[in-house]
Amino acid sequence: MEETAIMKIPGNEISKLEKFDRSFFKRWKGKMYFFLTALKLAHVLNEEKPVPPISTDGEPSSAETLVQIKQRQKWEQDDFMCKGYILNELSNSQYDVYKPKFADSASKELWEDLDKKYKIEDAGNKKFLVSKLFDYRMLGDKSIISQTYELQGLMNQIISEGHSLDKSFQVSSIISKLPFAWKDCWKELKQKKDVMTMPELIKYI
Repeated sequence: MEETAIMKIPGNEISKLEKFDRSFFKRWKGKMYFFLTALKLAHVLNEEKPVPPISTDGEPSSAETLVQIKQRQKWEQDDFMCKGYILNELSNSQYDVYKPKFADSASKELWEDLDKKYKIEDAGNKKFLVSKLFDYRMLGDKSIISQTYELQGLMNQIISEGHSLDKSFQVSSIISKLPFAWKDCWKELKQKKDVMTMPELIKYI
């Protein structure tokens, strides 16, 4: 009897993936594609569904070989699994939208639809993050260190979305947002900003 290959599902790994909730699609897409590649399922996102050969009268041909049948069945199984993983890594509200919409479609169609819709929204997220960085103002009654880490986290999100922020700009941004009570320190730090690293700045403040 021919043995059936059993796919081992790395449950611990997929549990680490963030559910896609309409924000930061590029990051989610990259993580999802890596996971699908590790499972050897990503190929269905780049291939058209194999179809049986068609005879001259438009009916399925009996010329399809056993190898071709097995290849087609494997592709269909991989596509089923791939679509299931993608849908399961959407938020509940997104799942409810996309599950019925693509019930009879291939993974490739679902993947392309998500990409088309949310890469546009991602551009808006980038603008939002940059705007949030420029509008950020430190408060004198809160920990300067904790606010510095908030700014660092915001800048790291901007970088992860494809923007380039050099080290000197990051240091200068934090110095410029110090509260008024730090005005004397601000003048001193401003003179050093071009040669100061982020760890040095954090240690200083």
